[in-house]
Amino acid sequence: MPRDTGFPASDAQFDFSRARRGRLLSRLATRLRREPGDVNVILPFEEVAEALGRVGERSLGLHSIELDSIVGTVDRRKEFDRGFRPTSGRVRPRWERIAQAERRGESMPPIRVFRIGELHFVEDGHHRVSVARAQGRTDIDAYVTEVITKVGADRAIRLADLPLKDHERVFYERVPLP
Repeated sequence: MPRDTGFPASDAQFDFSRARRGRLLSRLATRLRREPGDVNVILPFEEVAEALGRVGERSLGLHSIELDSIVGTVDRRKEFDRGFRPTSGRVRPRWERIAQAERRGESMPPIRVFRIGELHFVEDGHHRVSVARAQGRTDIDAYVTEVITKVGADRAIRLADLPLKDHERVFYERVPLP
């Protein structure tokens, strides 16, 4: 739960530090549970779209989407983990500016995402997503572009699953099913 001292700059610094600690604790928990190493890796949009067989896309306009459905990015793979926690201190200045603005009640523009099935991939607004998650929000406004694919995917998909999804797509392309 984010703290609120009434000093947005101090609270933003605390939130960033807490988000970074959360990432470290998440990595530790992953190791202790002996989960695969790519469980917390943010998914790259282009690789997922290619593996699932992109057919086309269409704009859906402005929607409110669940933050938990955001699992990937169009770029910025190294700056955030799958939970959109910062992976380095390089993003700190911008992250804290956005957090301060949010705490002062300033309106933020909607983010831009691509939707594949129930998965969302951030095109613009990575820091806003990260701040929203750190502040305990559950949803965010976004301009959504739906990408239509030949094979579906759910929120549990990992980087290691992409070759299997690619083979599944090829199977459906080559084998005529009723």
